[in-house]
Amino acid sequence: MKEKKIMNRRHHLIQWVAGVAALSANRAMSDAPTPLRLLQGFPPGGSVDVVARMLADSFRMTLAKPVLVEHKLGAGQRIALNDLRRSAADGNTLFFGTLSPFTIYPNIYKTLDYDPVKHFTPIARLATFDGCIATGPATGAVNIDQLIAWLKANPNKASYGTPGNGTQPHFAGFAFGQGIGVEMIHIPYRGGDTAMSNVVGGQIPMMINALPTMIELHNAGKMRIVAVTGSKRSALLPQVPTLIETGIPFQAENSIAVYGPPLMPESLVKSLNEMVVTAMHSAEIKMRLMQYGLNIATSSPADLAQIQQSELNYLGRIIKASGYVATP
Repeated sequence: MKEKKIMNRRHHLIQWVAGVAALSANRAMSDAPTPLRLLQGFPPGGSVDVVARMLADSFRMTLAKPVLVEHKLGAGQRIALNDLRRSAADGNTLFFGTLSPFTIYPNIYKTLDYDPVKHFTPIARLATFDGCIATGPATGAVNIDQLIAWLKANPNKASYGTPGNGTQPHFAGFAFGQGIGVEMIHIPYRGGDTAMSNVVGGQIPMMINALPTMIELHNAGKMRIVAVTGSKRSALLPQVPTLIETGIPFQAENSIAVYGPPLMPESLVKSLNEMVVTAMHSAEIKMRLMQYGLNIATSSPADLAQIQQSELNYLGRIIKASGYVATP
């Protein structure tokens, strides 16, 4: 009987300790700061992910709270954007990505499930990176003039690979073909890796993609980058001309930017912009981004809105001329 009482006391003691622990845990959770969520629509390891993770480290120090980088993959960043626009406008959910959903998609889809202006709050452009044209053993070209000469001499083989339909490289290739007077055949891949392998293997004559993804193969001598699509030559490849320099009227840089949900207070947007811009111009982040072929290109919220509108109009004219319409 005595042993039974002792067992009961132990049981009640264990229950009490468990209850106190649970109460303490709940109180700690309620007192914990709300994490900052950084949404992006790209897999780990790419240019957007690199920038997001660098800034996440900086934000943890500045805000003294958890910062989570969340990958919302699929639908060309639209899944991440739809998560963003349903989020509270309290600054705890932000989107990191390229401008394609704001500048290309409105021009290629007949209908979108979001409004690129009304449903999002521009906060800052962060960085830019160039697109580039690369060729391989199929052409034997070592510069842009030799590549153009080969394409004109072999119009039935004039094709180019890209990471997919409706991407900036897709329309860069169209503009390139118009500029040299050759009807280029677009070969869309599901991502750039297979396209790069096919250039290296000589199955396709050339491809257009983001420079940071192709620089290693160029440096290894497996493919040759012969032109960049930016407004100026890349610091990584100062000997390689821009398309504008070669007389081809196409210029576009890929921007990485941060957006918030709709209807964010102006004071909050200003604070977030200042935090982001300060972090991007730190010596450590500058040095690391240069290694990835990224250029610091920060902006105010108003300037980002203007960049978005300008690219929407510029790419819209090229897309309309191409006749491309995306399927849902």
